[in-house]
Amino acid sequence: MKPEERLQELLQMLENEPDDAFLIYAVATEYRKSNPAKALQMLEQLAANQPDYTATYYHLAAMYREAGRNDEARATYEKGIAVCQKMQDRHALNELQRAYRQWLDDLED
Repeated sequence: MKPEERLQELLQMLENEPDDAFLIYAVATEYRKSNPAKALQMLEQLAANQPDYTATYYHLAAMYREAGRNDEARATYEKGIAVCQKMQDRHALNELQRAYRQWLDDLED
């Protein structure tokens, strides 16, 4: 399936279930390359409206990092780590901690 087709299919599914965190996340992920501003907006809204959806924080922090928005990236990593601990999502926690440490190391270089 082509990326455009996948996006259209996800958008149709999202239309039927507009509050589904996974669908919002999936659409935002698809938009990351073609429409980063839209992806960022969707991830920010997802973090605000459904803060316990742990997968959001990795990509949201990465987008802030890429945009040079370091304070927001740091806050997103830290909030995401806290949420992952609260939700006992070890996989997401490990990914976030690894990405955060790598980013901090890169900042020091």
